[in-house]
Amino acid sequence: MVGIYLTEAQVGTYAIVVGVLGVTAIMRGGGAALYMPTIKPAEFEAKASRQFWWCSGFLAFSAVITVAVIALIPLARSSELVQTEFPGLLRASELPGLSATMWAMAGRQLIGGPLTVGRMRMSVELRFAELAKLDTVLALLRLALTWVAAASGMGALALALPHLVMGFVELLYYFVSNACKLSDMRWDGSGFRDLAAKMRWPLIAAIANSINGQVNFLVLGVLIQASTLGVFYFAFQLASQPTVFLAAALQNVLAPFLARDRGDPILERLGMERIFAASMLFVPITTVATASFFPSLERLLWGGRWAAANSGIMFLCVGATYATIATILTGPLLGLRQFKAVAAFEAGKIFGTVGGAALGAVLVWRRNTLLPEWISDESVVCASTGLTMTLASLGQLVWIMRKYGTGWNTILSMLTFGPLLAMLTAVAAQSIGHSLVTTLELPSSRLGAAVELGAVCTVYGMLIVLAVRFTAEGTLRDTVSVLPAGIRSRLNRVLALH
Repeated sequence: MVGIYLTEAQVGTYAIVVGVLGVTAIMRGGGAALYMPTIKPAEFEAKASRQFWWCSGFLAFSAVITVAVIALIPLARSSELVQTEFPGLLRASELPGLSATMWAMAGRQLIGGPLTVGRMRMSVELRFAELAKLDTVLALLRLALTWVAAASGMGALALALPHLVMGFVELLYYFVSNACKLSDMRWDGSGFRDLAAKMRWPLIAAIANSINGQVNFLVLGVLIQASTLGVFYFAFQLASQPTVFLAAALQNVLAPFLARDRGDPILERLGMERIFAASMLFVPITTVATASFFPSLERLLWGGRWAAANSGIMFLCVGATYATIATILTGPLLGLRQFKAVAAFEAGKIFGTVGGAALGAVLVWRRNTLLPEWISDESVVCASTGLTMTLASLGQLVWIMRKYGTGWNTILSMLTFGPLLAMLTAVAAQSIGHSLVTTLELPSSRLGAAVELGAVCTVYGMLIVLAVRFTAEGTLRDTVSVLPAGIRSRLNRVLALH
């Protein structure tokens, strides 16, 4: 619905706000969301209130800084220095809906403390099925509210308002389900010095994570047109959906489980290798599928409105593949309380996202001397970001698996097999889908796009299942073996793994 009702510039406006939050909320919740899943259930009750105040203090400070930036926007518009020396900043400050969108995002910061405590208690107590149902309901409600807000002409605010409203809905659920308690908010000043010492590396990791995931949009927003940023943000979000849904969820699942193996080197190494192998096989299946489906899906839903993203989305999907796996591996690292390694992971990602965005912006800025005319600005930014994300994430994955003693041959095999399998399957599916439309002589309309999309999805799904079943049976068995009993038995029957 975003692509139907919002313009590229309106999506770009929201991306700039996300980038601003990457600076004003750079400390996020002080790293509480990274530390709390590592607390064992018996200790959580005693530590919850201190974590709540630690987290809420940082978030309240972030909200205050965000409001200060909102107050400075009119001054930026009237400043002669900005008008003459920083035209990109002036252009960004004049975007419609910028201030209203920032107010909504600042409001979300204020309720972040109890939201963090509630979610982390459910993770520590292994209430994952309940969390999955909650997230599904929230996602559907957010989707519906975004649709209504966008159709009502709210512009960029339509993307921010649902996050604030769903935050209150989520908070209400936590209180009703006893995941968040009033006792969690009772002031407890004892042990804050020790807490600050323990939270040093989680805080550094949170800062790096904030820079990595948001500041790139601010860099681009100041240097390129909002419409170009809008197309990039649209493609980036599509490519990053596995990171959003898989990585974030699996972090909270894996951290408590690996916390139980903490202190046993053999179990720690086996756990890391199994997670790495499964991630390298299954994550590319979802990320590369996005690039495979997008051209026909875009014609079907948006009629060519976002076609500028076609040539660059594959670069972002490849980058998102390795970035997602690197993010998933921070879950086990958190469970093992390797906070320094997590901080190094997050810092390394900055090279991929912010560095790639800056490189793309410079290339667009000097395109007359550095680029041929036929390459679009959107393709340049997508390609530079996707390639640097890939390089940064590859370095991180090699480093962490070598740290746990995995051999070079095993690492290289895992790094290449899954992505290549998914990419070859995607190319085959796209070729068959395009050939079918050509053979049937269907027009390049929504009907033709629907037929092509159906063919690509069907072929991709069938080929990837067969490929995984007969080329990676060992990894498939290991992955299925850790699933809940009901799902495990059904998959064993469907895939003939008995």
